[in-house]
Amino acid sequence: MNIKINATEVATRLAHRQLIMQFKGKGLKVYEDTIDEFVGTKYTEQAQAIFDVHYDYYWDRLAKNKIYPFKEGDTYWTIEDRRMIKSCWDNVSEELYDRDSSIELFRNEDDVIKRWKEIEALKLLKECHTLLVHVENEGMIDYHYTKEDISRMLNKIEHIQSKNNLIH
Repeated sequence: MNIKINATEVATRLAHRQLIMQFKGKGLKVYEDTIDEFVGTKYTEQAQAIFDVHYDYYWDRLAKNKIYPFKEGDTYWTIEDRRMIKSCWDNVSEELYDRDSSIELFRNEDDVIKRWKEIEALKLLKECHTLLVHVENEGMIDYHYTKEDISRMLNKIEHIQSKNNLIH
């Protein structure tokens, strides 16, 4: 089972916790005195230096134990701008994944084709729904289909039915 964590947030919380325990045990002030405590708090210079040390330690520990969905050299696919992109997992892939881990990655061509068809089908359903709402609200008499409109929708349906329409 894979669990996704926000390494920055975890490192920050762990470093803060460590700092608080360390300073309270010695009776030291963690925060600078401010007039308006509700605006925000700022670490004292000494506390910030110690926080930075703890943060770096925890960040390094978390970064070394990162788990990626693929190993170096593995082939994977993504969908970008209606194109199926085949790639090889490397350090650039890891950097991109670190920036945005929500990108859909696929292990094989069949899975990416299936997802692409789902996306296209959802777009078509949304377009059909919009059209039906328009017809329901304004009536069929007030809405005029052109042959191009009908042809375009039929072409989209046929397009979804065939995997050969993916741009490789």
